[in-house]
This record gives sequence, C-alpha cells and structure tokens, in this order.
Amino acid sequence: MSYGELTEVLRKVPTIGVYSDYSKPLREYKAKQGQLNKRTIMLWMGDARNNYLPSEEKIFKDLCRRVKKCYWLNPEAKSKWNTGDSVIGRYTPYVSELAEVTNTASLIKFLCELQN
Repeated sequence: MSYGELTEVLRKVPTIGVYSDYSKPLREYKAKQGQLNKRTIMLWMGDARNNYLPSEEKIFKDLCRRVKKCYWLNPEAKSKWNTGDSVIGRYTPYVSELAEVTNTASLIKFLCELQN
C-alpha cells in the first residue's frame, strides 16, 4: 500500500461513536483476495473486541491460508484476551504469530524478533 493509499484509508476511518466490527474488514479483504498470495504478509492490529458481532472466522481462516504470514498485534493485556466480547481466540489458530503490543517498546521487541 502506498503512502497516498494509506492516507486515504486513515481519512475514512470514523473515530466517534464507532464500535469494533472485524467482520466488515474481513469481508472487504475477501472481496480483494485475488490480490493476496504467498508473497503477502497480512498484519492485523487491534483488540479483537467485536461487540458481539459475527467474527467471520471462516473468512479469516481462508485469508490466512492464502498469505505467506499473518500477524496479529493486540494492544490489550493478555489477561483480557478472550473475555467479554473478545474474539481473539477464534483467530489465534490461523495466525503465524499473535503478540501483545501495548507500547512502543513492545512493538520494537516484536519487530526485532521478526528479524531473527
């Protein structure tokens, strides 16, 4: 994704009165799955709190199988995963790696470990 494309995506992201719904971006990725291949690295960043909406686990599984690697960076403490409306456990079997990334230091640690 180019800088211009990323800027356009970020411009469209609503920030007030909006609740997580991971099924929507999963369906959007599914529509573009022809662009995904074994050279693609897919990165998800979020708490996987889906507000009790459908997880679209099957779509996530299919997408992960199409790509080289799929990483999920979760900003919540592990102790909160799979509690309440968290659906991270449904996605976990399909990711290459799931990491708790709550600050810059943990993000840098994750990235450094990828290099090794």
